[in-house]
Amino acid sequence: MYIWIGCALPQNFEDELRAHTRPLAQALALDLEPFSLPQHISLKISFDAGDRSEEILYAVETLLRQETQFAVHPDSIVRQGNILWITFQENEILREIHNRLDSELQQQFGIGQHPFDRRFLFHSTVYIGEENKIALAEEKLQSLCLPKSLHISRFLLGVSPSGKTGTYYVVREVSLENG
Repeated sequence: MYIWIGCALPQNFEDELRAHTRPLAQALALDLEPFSLPQHISLKISFDAGDRSEEILYAVETLLRQETQFAVHPDSIVRQGNILWITFQENEILREIHNRLDSELQQQFGIGQHPFDRRFLFHSTVYIGEENKIALAEEKLQSLCLPKSLHISRFLLGVSPSGKTGTYYVVREVSLENG
């Protein structure tokens, strides 16, 4: 079983973003798989938990429950090959959570750090698709006004039997206390 970990973005932001991105995805015949999960900021690359997924999910949930609500700041809409995502300004809280996840997963479960995790960029995926279509989507979304700040009040944990995009589903939600 593969595990995915993310910060849930506020519902009003997700609704507004998807009001712009769903019609564009349909017009460009882009895959709607990224819409299968709530809009979120990834906290690390998903990983294979083998047959220890429940134990690992419990440990991750315990670690995340230590956090309080915090703010994140969207930066820009950026294309990375065949992926279009919203980048977020790195802050101390995001970096600390990412580093603790990497460290705890390595120490407790022997789950090594993925190369992308070594220089992790905090992002929220908007589209995945053919590079030429993603380039068109990037061009069309450049005028989209991103908010200066978003409030994070919960984390989401998801799983997938295969680790393929579009097969993940949320299995746990961690609500955060006010800071």
